[in-house]
Amino acid sequence: MSDCSIVRREMARRSEYQLTKLPSSRWQARVTVHYPDGTVRRPAKTFKFKREAAAWSVEQLAMSAKGVLNPPFPLAAFFDEFLASKTQLQPKTLEDYRRILGRFAAEYPRQNVGDVTVVDVQRFLNRLQDKKGQPLSEQSKRLAFAVLRTAFRYAKRARYVSDVPLPDAPKVARTTVTELDVLSSDELRRFVNAARREELFPFILLLVTTGMRLGEALALTGRDISPDGIVTVSKSVQDYDRTEPTPKKTPKTTSGRRSIMLTGELRELLGDGERSDDRLFPFTYGRVRATLDRVAARAGLTKPVRPHLLRHTACTTLLNQGVPIRTVVDMMGHKDASFTLNTYAKFLSENRGAVPAAWDGFFGHDSGTKGER
Repeated sequence: MSDCSIVRREMARRSEYQLTKLPSSRWQARVTVHYPDGTVRRPAKTFKFKREAAAWSVEQLAMSAKGVLNPPFPLAAFFDEFLASKTQLQPKTLEDYRRILGRFAAEYPRQNVGDVTVVDVQRFLNRLQDKKGQPLSEQSKRLAFAVLRTAFRYAKRARYVSDVPLPDAPKVARTTVTELDVLSSDELRRFVNAARREELFPFILLLVTTGMRLGEALALTGRDISPDGIVTVSKSVQDYDRTEPTPKKTPKTTSGRRSIMLTGELRELLGDGERSDDRLFPFTYGRVRATLDRVAARAGLTKPVRPHLLRHTACTTLLNQGVPIRTVVDMMGHKDASFTLNTYAKFLSENRGAVPAAWDGFFGHDSGTKGER
């Protein structure tokens, strides 16, 4: 055995650990535990310092002596148990979990849950591809990471593993809203005028004037609109292309629970409908998208118009119209004003002359200052 490898044995449980100095100068600790039924487990972990590797190894041996390190548990069987425990998940979310964990188990078909290493998880994330064989986006990799993290945290609580074998979370840059994601004032007027002949015009006007997310708008029922024209956003739907989409109990975020005042035109279009639990807009996403494409072409727009573009447009338009930032934040359901300003500030009109004009107005001094843009 080389000078860089050290083996210690704990004869009471027929357990041992080995410390190996890697080419990277890091130390790998590997513990081997022999169970009475003949099974063997070899969890491993790397450390910067030898003393850290030795301390971890001793800790693992102590845990095995207490029965914390269980006999081998095949990944597929463990994932089945984990998924069975996630009774609170929405059907689509559960399907995402099942798909990601199934791919991981297929990647390591002979692996036990206690033998998975950080390297295994990183290799899996790096190899993820879509149906066309292209590497997945960082956002998709982050989702896979989150699912694996949840599963292995469950394994640690159940004492199937002593540590969560995960690398650093993939970093995903915040999505940037560009000019292609927002309609200008002229484009918005043309779009709304072109939409007036459409059967879905009330729904389109709702998206434009409230900034609601598509799932929130599709989930509205008669009971969500009060007689005085205030709509309560308290739920959302997913699987838009189904005739009966999957309901969700809450919006995207806790701040998504909010009340929005409808415009006079929209109240007239919706009328005094029955306050029932039936959905006001039982449309599929396919029908909504086809209508938006048709209206955009009629309005002479070259940029693709999607429901979320109308949400971005609602926010920028209201801010440019002078609506207080706090009001816009509440209407959009954003967590705080900093998110709103960081996302949309670049679309706001500049008016340097408004500053002296505001002070002149405050002090009652008429200097004839005009807004300079």
